[in-house]
Amino acid sequence: MKKLICVILIILCAAFAGCSAFVRTNILDSESPSLDENSQFSANEAAYGWVMNVTDTSLLLCTEDNGLFWVSAKDIPLTDENGTNIDIGNISCADTVEVVYDGGIMETYPAMFSGVSGIRITGHRSSLITFYNDVLDRIYETDSEINENTGMMAFDIAGLTNMSDAEKTAFVYLAGEKYGKEAFVSTYGDLKDHGYLTKDGGKYTDGLLITITVTDTGMDDGFEFHISKWRSVDESVGFSECIAKKSTESWSYDIGTIWHS
Repeated sequence: MKKLICVILIILCAAFAGCSAFVRTNILDSESPSLDENSQFSANEAAYGWVMNVTDTSLLLCTEDNGLFWVSAKDIPLTDENGTNIDIGNISCADTVEVVYDGGIMETYPAMFSGVSGIRITGHRSSLITFYNDVLDRIYETDSEINENTGMMAFDIAGLTNMSDAEKTAFVYLAGEKYGKEAFVSTYGDLKDHGYLTKDGGKYTDGLLITITVTDTGMDDGFEFHISKWRSVDESVGFSECIAKKSTESWSYDIGTIWHS
């Protein structure tokens, strides 16, 4: 019964984030560049998105309307903006890409394009997913005993206002994959209502609640944020009044206060 509730919660959370696990095939961005002039791209459908993660053979692609896609790049022609052949090591997180495929989509999660015949870099966009991945790593390793014997990670990220819904979906998915836990979007109230907490609401026995909020985005090349990891009233840690700063190509941050309970 608990697993069934968890599945329902995950589906509802994915819908709340605006990124359903069920996808449509018509996802061509009308403003994205066409591949018609490149002879190696011969399929009838194209999809446009930006890279959220790169492995040795695949890309995790984020699309604004349709969520996440794993794109296999094994034995697939890869080119840069100028049409020059490249390998997957030349592709970075937040690169924008165009994927040409045969029009079919496998409804796995993340979804997958079938019959991919080419992938081309079209540019680069701003994304903070790598930055927040690093912040999450740091708080996860802080007071690491809190993490012991947990199989779930719930993310309260409604206040994470400088990432899109699609990016948030990718962020949660990647966290679950990295830490080997069931990851989903939820609030403390949702967890309590669905029976994940003890009756008094004082402990999340089987999981962690990660909360991230951005409180000041008005600074030049920077912003203020807070992050916390909660398991019980006596097992939690947080970084408050953190100041993120951008310098040239990368982001860094200073922690204002580290608190423990």
